[in-house]
Amino acid sequence: MLAIIALLQAVVPPGTQVTQVPPVIVRSIWEVVFLQLPSIILNLAALITAAFGGWKLMKEAREHSAKQVAAAILAAQEVKLAAHKVAENVLIVKDDLSASNVLTEKRMLTLQNTADDTHTLVNNQMAIQLNIGAIAARALALAEPTPANMLKSEKADQELINHMAKQAKMDKQVQDRKDSGVNTPSVEERSNKP
Repeated sequence: MLAIIALLQAVVPPGTQVTQVPPVIVRSIWEVVFLQLPSIILNLAALITAAFGGWKLMKEAREHSAKQVAAAILAAQEVKLAAHKVAENVLIVKDDLSASNVLTEKRMLTLQNTADDTHTLVNNQMAIQLNIGAIAARALALAEPTPANMLKSEKADQELINHMAKQAKMDKQVQDRKDSGVNTPSVEERSNKP
């Protein structure tokens, strides 16, 4: 009713009493208001529904976003756990590799010592043979002083001298390795290993 009076006041010129408005105008305003009232109410309801629907959508979006954040946090925790497991495995592999490297180094030192010992033994035996050959060539050159025998004697002496120089160089290398502080297993230690 107040709405009708407000409409009448808007339509009727100022200073006119509402009671002086002809009944035809009142009835037509009344019909317009009441005929349009259902559509106004429906439009108003649609606006309210849209507003609440928007809030509902916003709420659902927040909830969805919260679920995504929770899923991302969970995934990050799983990745972190997997990274810790990998790190533990890396430490195990590192320790195994270190132990393997130590064992390999010991075996390499043993091989080096065996090679040094073999080389020294072979060189010593070669020196003995070259010395015997040089003595025999000298004796032959003294017994039969021909130019060929003298040349053979000189050549045998030179081969012995060259070999002894190479042997001295090899002995120095072996001694330098031992003096450098490299912990090499002894012959007894090497023979006790499987």
